[in-house]
Amino acid sequence: MASIRTLKYLNVVQSHLTKSFSKKAFIRQLNTSSRPTASQKGGAIILGSALAGFTAYGIFKKLQGQTVLDEKFKIVDSVLNHATVKAATPPASQPSVAGKTRKNFVYPYRKGNLGDMPSSGGDIFVHAKSNQISKLFELSQLFINSLPKDSVESFEDIYSFVYQIQRDLSGFIDGTENRVDDEGRQLIAVEKETGGSYVITQKWIHNFNVINTEKTKILENWVGRERSDSTELPRKPITSHVARMTGGNAFQQPKAYEIVRQSMPFGTVSKEAGLFFIGYAADPKNFEFMLDRMVGAGGDSQCDDIMKLSTNVKGTYWYFPGQSELNKLA
Repeated sequence: MASIRTLKYLNVVQSHLTKSFSKKAFIRQLNTSSRPTASQKGGAIILGSALAGFTAYGIFKKLQGQTVLDEKFKIVDSVLNHATVKAATPPASQPSVAGKTRKNFVYPYRKGNLGDMPSSGGDIFVHAKSNQISKLFELSQLFINSLPKDSVESFEDIYSFVYQIQRDLSGFIDGTENRVDDEGRQLIAVEKETGGSYVITQKWIHNFNVINTEKTKILENWVGRERSDSTELPRKPITSHVARMTGGNAFQQPKAYEIVRQSMPFGTVSKEAGLFFIGYAADPKNFEFMLDRMVGAGGDSQCDDIMKLSTNVKGTYWYFPGQSELNKLA
């Protein structure tokens, strides 16, 4: 089985279900009596989310035996966010899963001097990786076709790729601060009590006119790292991306909060291109701290210079339940 860290392509599918669509009917239709395992011959699947646990359950059964499941394929997660149940619960409180109450993961709209962070919403999010992009296309088709008729209002499938060995399209190395060990990643990304994870997704469109014409030294000051090898700058502005994310501009500033990044570049030369940002954390407050500091809501009114390079056009929070939660839901 290929390691998820070495797979070349990323596919995400974000869907909005129709307002008139009955979530209870959806659960009944997709629920099955047999339980999926974390690993199957020829493929692997990790399931996700409060109501989406049922969704992923049904999708899994439909995918078994399909060519889309091969040794280099992984379906990472299928999830529903708060939008699915907001009509039944106040925005600040989430439904309980297996007797445990979810933390608030409503994604608020943010506005800063260098740009906005829209709250785009959504009901289902599928995060998949593979060494063959054709398999990801097959997965998208299978997933959408597995949903009940007239249940999808809109959806977007985005196909990402590895660029110059883990670099963003801006030329900077991405994910430098990720923990390299599995134990460290689990500590940061998995909630101890439930075994689930909170996830942020954002779609960023890069400004290549700025990236391709601005002096490298200025770009490095905006990011807080050297472009060549991602070495942290010993002296950097408080508005640099590194300083905004860590909580200060000291060299190797102790991090107030951490996340596990799974972002990848996407797009085409003829249209738009940028970064599809994905981060995992044990608590949504990790994301809140970082996003507030990007738009100047972190107490010092300073914004993140990274927003001079790229424009945020979409953003949402999600919750991915752990295996024990899914077993109880099933």
